[in-house]
Amino acid sequence: MPKASIRIHITDREIAAIGIGAAVFAVFSNCLSAGFVWDDAAFVLDNAHLASWSTLPAALSESITAGAGLSGGFYRPLQTLTHFIDLQLWGTAPWGHHLTNILLHAAAAVSVFYWLAGLAPIAAAALATLLFSLHPLQTEAVAYISGRGDTLAVLFICMGLSLFTTRPRAALACALMALLSKESAVVFPALLWLQVEALGRRHDWRAYAPFWMLSAAYAATYLFFFRLGATAPAAHGAIAEFASHARYRFFTYLPTLPEGLRLWLWPSDLHHERSWAVYQTLAWPVWGAVAGLALWLAVAAYGRRRFPAVAAGLLWFVIATLPTSNLLIVINALFYDHWFIFPGLGLALLLTQLVPKSGLSRKIAISAGFVAICAAAAQTRELNTVWHDSFALNSYILHYEPTNAKIHNNLAAALASQGRWEEAIEHLRAAIALDDEYPQAHHNLGKAYDALNRETEAAAEFRRAIQMNPNLLPPRICLGWLELRQGRPEQAERIFNDALRLRPYAPSAWLGLARIRLQRGDRAGAIEELRSGRRWTPDDPRISSALLQVGAGMPAEEIDRGWDASVR
Repeated sequence: MPKASIRIHITDREIAAIGIGAAVFAVFSNCLSAGFVWDDAAFVLDNAHLASWSTLPAALSESITAGAGLSGGFYRPLQTLTHFIDLQLWGTAPWGHHLTNILLHAAAAVSVFYWLAGLAPIAAAALATLLFSLHPLQTEAVAYISGRGDTLAVLFICMGLSLFTTRPRAALACALMALLSKESAVVFPALLWLQVEALGRRHDWRAYAPFWMLSAAYAATYLFFFRLGATAPAAHGAIAEFASHARYRFFTYLPTLPEGLRLWLWPSDLHHERSWAVYQTLAWPVWGAVAGLALWLAVAAYGRRRFPAVAAGLLWFVIATLPTSNLLIVINALFYDHWFIFPGLGLALLLTQLVPKSGLSRKIAISAGFVAICAAAAQTRELNTVWHDSFALNSYILHYEPTNAKIHNNLAAALASQGRWEEAIEHLRAAIALDDEYPQAHHNLGKAYDALNRETEAAAEFRRAIQMNPNLLPPRICLGWLELRQGRPEQAERIFNDALRLRPYAPSAWLGLARIRLQRGDRAGAIEELRSGRRWTPDDPRISSALLQVGAGMPAEEIDRGWDASVR
């Protein structure tokens, strides 16, 4: 009896897609040894909304950092959900979270490739995809766990664009997923229009209508719940000037366009938290940007009929910057390098049109592209190491931004984690002297003083942090435990209760209340406090361990020492 044979046919597109995914994984694989950095604490580690399934509804209905007591104004429930799943799968082991980032970026790269392959030859699409996906600018989205919002948005935007012609309902679902990943996807309908332009087809405005309605509904909901109804963060210095007048914001936005283009063409100084000037008049950088933008748009207009995909790529780069332009909504930041990842898709589309379709010039272009890909990949591998840990990252940024108070504060926190308290205090004092804007600096300074048993100074810094941001939970917890150590349980009890009224997902506060009950000889009351804490944070190991200790009748003195060490 003849044996049945199974023949698997793999197309050139599929081979290219597999190669692209493998290349992405290889280039970013050194991120697997990195830790949690920058805002990963607020997004993941200290986010009480991610503690259990019972708190997941709050995580998906509030801003992405609300669970950490911070009002960032960013509603990204799909990104939040990925962090929740990561915590269920990997716990707080950073390599698992980094693995998710790399796999998502590989998927996004494949999505970009299939989109570009629908607009250009496979070789040109693969070349452009690799340059886009392996570019050093992607480090901020891949090596940084909390930066995955950019990756998710790119993934679903390109999927939606690819599906628009054949499966419009699936494309609409992708548009929704992109919006729930990052706010920048609100321009998705405009990108659909550009795609049809690139293909040289006639526009069916009725086909666009559901996408415009979705973006309009999202924008209205986002503005009402996360902007108009929220307390605006305090503006200071340049940001206050920037936010005060639309003209200043427009003048300041214009020079970001040539700088963002430079970051793609010559990424020599990529770094997070880039300083940026506020332009209140038509200074030379503004005039230069106006001239460059006019030329850019003129080329797009001139080439619209003969080279529609070139025109679409040029317009994409500009349109994709509008959500982060600060022209309509003030983001409380002037410039971030990663804001130009999304606009870079327009450059990728443009690049596919610059690769000749045949002849010697095509071979030369592909060879040059391969060299550029190798150079970009090497630089990306090196830049990934900058995000290895907080000390490496903030030391690197401080080289470019020596007068940035936030970086001094972050570097101090990294030094403190290594027990280098005196060095940490120096950087914290520098941060406060440069710009006394960040309550976290006072909180961190308080922790440093507390570690050196300078308790009076520590208490003053904790109170200053609370005064600057009453919703910030960590300084309240630290101050409560400091009051306990100084023999003032009544003050500590008041502070812990205030903290729990703000955020009941605070195990350290429940531990503090339980300790107060033990000091009063009320072991049953301590158990009740711990049970209340377990209801709010059922997966916290400290609460579970404390319940076992108290229930087993362990002497209060031994319990006190263990709990104090766990929260100090």
